[in-house]
Amino acid sequence: MNSLLFENPFLVGVIGTIVFAMTIFGWLQTGNPGAGGASIAVAAITAFLLWLNVWIETDRESVRAMLSVAASEVEQNQLEKLKSRVHPEATERVHLAMSQLPGFKFEQAKITQIHAIDFHMAAARKVAFVRMNVIADAESKGGSTAGVRGKLAAWIQLELEQMDGKWRVVDCERKGPQHEFLRHAE
Repeated sequence: MNSLLFENPFLVGVIGTIVFAMTIFGWLQTGNPGAGGASIAVAAITAFLLWLNVWIETDRESVRAMLSVAASEVEQNQLEKLKSRVHPEATERVHLAMSQLPGFKFEQAKITQIHAIDFHMAAARKVAFVRMNVIADAESKGGSTAGVRGKLAAWIQLELEQMDGKWRVVDCERKGPQHEFLRHAE
């Protein structure tokens, strides 16, 4: 219910407008001062709910914002900032992925679609699982493949944990970009 109220201002606005229009119509048809007062109350409640919608940031919104900023950091090759997003108890896969990043110069990094953000509470820990598709355009910096450019499309699943009010990466998994489609085809 919170996600409905706090993540969808359009729905709140449409429902508030419809109810407001109905109460105004009732007031105009009957001249009943109670209907006029109800229309004013509905307008005030709708405005308040829209204000709350903008003011309150839900966990889902904070995860989306963090992912967007992290994609920008990859694109701008800001590896130190990315390292600060790794949980102290992150898995070896996360550390391996982070150790490979300095070998590339990214030109583009985008999240093309977030398929799902699921939340779980685990022993007073807030955990989020994110499934998404990403694309990247990068050039290799060193070794025998120096200067080789390439594009990558991938399906990524991240396990995030909220620590000190910030979402940190605990685990990651990467597969081909069609993986989400194949998950549903099984």
